[in-house]
Amino acid sequence: MTMSVETADGVVRESLVFTLRLGDAHQTFDDAVADFPMESINVRPLNVGYTFWHLVEHVRFCQNDMLDYLLGPVYEPVTFPDDYWPAASAVASEQQWHDTLAAYRWELGILRQVMGLWAPERIDHFTADASVTQNAPPETGS
Repeated sequence: MTMSVETADGVVRESLVFTLRLGDAHQTFDDAVADFPMESINVRPLNVGYTFWHLVEHVRFCQNDMLDYLLGPVYEPVTFPDDYWPAASAVASEQQWHDTLAAYRWELGILRQVMGLWAPERIDHFTADASVTQNAPPETGS
């Protein structure tokens, strides 16, 4: 199905407005961790070899390692991948979770979405229905 230039222009404009207003597929780190359920920070999602805390701690460590490499006068290399991840058996306390979040701001929303850990009242514009609606051609008056 081909669409007219006017219809295509309308679809692009609506998509742009949607993206500018809601951020489209992007979310802030704070959005991803807001009101995160403490009972889930040490949960391993199905078919994932790490927990939510492991992931955030890994990214925090990598950021810190890069900064040490770039800024430090003497860099001490670490072993990849072992030193870049917490031990598989490591379990975080609530304080460690908050310390890790404070030390590094990153995005882990995809795992939270996969596990269904968002608050029920959260407006999720990343669902298939929202994508279909967002990308649908504008209705015409015919």
